[in-house]
Amino acid sequence: MGSVKGAVPPGDVPTYYKLGHVFVSASNSETQGLTYVEALASGIPALCREDPCIKGVVRDGFNGWQYRSFDDFKEKLYHILDKNSYRIFQKNARLGAWSDYSSEAFARKVEQVYKNTL
Repeated sequence: MGSVKGAVPPGDVPTYYKLGHVFVSASNSETQGLTYVEALASGIPALCREDPCIKGVVRDGFNGWQYRSFDDFKEKLYHILDKNSYRIFQKNARLGAWSDYSSEAFARKVEQVYKNTL
C-alpha cells in the first residue's frame, strides 16, 4: 500500500478496512452511510452509536451492534471480539452486506418497485 495520497482505488478499499478488526463509529447522524456498508462488505463487524439512519444496516447481534452508552459500547465490543463470536460476526457482516447492498440486490429492489408500480 505504501504512502497514500488522495482517493484510494475502489479495489483497494477492503484492504484498508481489514487493517482493523471492528468498524467503530461515534457519529450520531449519518447522511449516506457508505462507510458502514463498505466495512461490512469487507467482513468487518460494526460497532456504532445508535442511529435510526443505520437501522437495518448495523443489525444488533448479527453483523455488529448499535450502542447506547459507554458501558453498552464496552460490553458490545467485548462480545464482538470474543474469539467464537467474532467469526460469526465477520461472516454475517460480509454475507449481509452483499445480499442487501450489492448491485444485484439493488437491481432486484428496483425491479420490484417497477413491478409493484405496474
